[in-house]
Amino acid sequence: MATRPKGYGLTAEVQAKRDSKYSQDDENMVRQWIAAKTGQSVPSGSFQDALKDGVILCNLAMKIGAGSIRINTSKMAFKQMENIGNFIAAIERMGIADTDRFTTADLYDGANMLQVLQCLITLKTRFP
Repeated sequence: MATRPKGYGLTAEVQAKRDSKYSQDDENMVRQWIAAKTGQSVPSGSFQDALKDGVILCNLAMKIGAGSIRINTSKMAFKQMENIGNFIAAIERMGIADTDRFTTADLYDGANMLQVLQCLITLKTRFP
């Protein structure tokens, strides 16, 4: 079976532009902020893998004032995506603009980790 590139043409150009804007320093700053707010460190390695199940994000939302959020601890994909959706709904209720939020696919599929990072930076700014 042949392997295909993830993107080509304009899709590849857009992804390359996103990747060039992603800052490891910003990621480290957000990791430290999450750890300070939740009391639990973000596992080392891929930022996407650390946040993909949505548990850390739901804990973060509860700590910054979103109220109670149901957290699924199942490793099933749809339960993990439900956690991410719960987080997104919580920050929407907290007044985070649609343009500052990410979608479930941005995080779960790694489609736009820059948007995930920018959303978390916005939260850090609003809830220091």
